[in-house]
Amino acid sequence: VNIQLTVGASSQTVHVASNAIALNTTQPQLGTMLTPKEVSHMKKDAAILHPLPRINEITPAVDNDPRAQYFQQVKNGLFLRMSLLEYIYGK
Repeated sequence: VNIQLTVGASSQTVHVASNAIALNTTQPQLGTMLTPKEVSHMKKDAAILHPLPRINEITPAVDNDPRAQYFQQVKNGLFLRMSLLEYIYGK
């Protein structure tokens, strides 16, 4: 299920984040940024995802949080694309 949420106020961001098991932040909303304050309300086993590069969706202060999985997500995407290219075009 793909659900798109438009969140404008910080209190709404906290409500969404506290109930999420995965939060994929892809489109910046005016005046909205995921900060350590919002992340602190998230479940301990939740994952924060983002395809990168980020503009203003996630503050760099979130990068060291164990729930921030976007660097691993991008790394996995690179390996997937490499594998697909090798499969399609061969060696």
